[in-house]
Amino acid sequence: QLSTDKNIDFKMFHPLMHETLNKAVAISPQKAQTGPAVRNDLNVMNKHLKMLEKYPLWKKIYSFVSESIYKIKEKNNEQL
Repeated sequence: QLSTDKNIDFKMFHPLMHETLNKAVAISPQKAQTGPAVRNDLNVMNKHLKMLEKYPLWKKIYSFVSESIYKIKEKNNEQL
C-alpha cells in the first residue's frame, strides 16, 4: 500500500527483502536485527512515526514491533 501511495515500484524493495531473509537464515534473526529499534534511536523512530501519521494502524504496529525488538534485545543482553 505504501509503495502504491508513494508511487514506488514494489520491486524496488526486493533486494532489501532478500537480504533481510538471507541474513536471518544465515546468522539467526536476533543476530541479524539492526536498525533504530535495536539501538533505541528515538529520533529516527519518531521520524518514522511522523511519516506514518496517515496510517494509524501501521503506526501502532511500528510502535509495538519496535518496542518488542528493543525489549528482546535488552533481555538477551541481560542473559549474557
